[in-house]
Amino acid sequence: MRKLLGLLQPGGILALSLRHGPPSSGRSMHPVSLPEVERLAREHGAIVARAIELSDQESRAEVSWTGVVLRLRAACSTS
Repeated sequence: MRKLLGLLQPGGILALSLRHGPPSSGRSMHPVSLPEVERLAREHGAIVARAIELSDQESRAEVSWTGVVLRLRAACSTS
C-alpha cells in the first residue's frame, strides 16, 4: 500500500477491486478485507472515498467483488 499510494500526488486517487471467493484453478490468492484496506490506507495518508459491492462479470455464484476508491489526503499548508 505504501508503494502504491506513494505514486500519487496529494488528492490523487487509486481504484482497486477486491475479489471474494475461492481462487481459480492454478492461481493463488491472498485474502484481504475492506477493513484491512481502510486501515492500511489511513496508515499511509489516504481515505476510502468509495466502496461498492459488485457482482462477478462471469456470473460465478461463488465470486463477488468490492470496488474501492482511495484518495490520498491533500497536503496541508502551514503558513
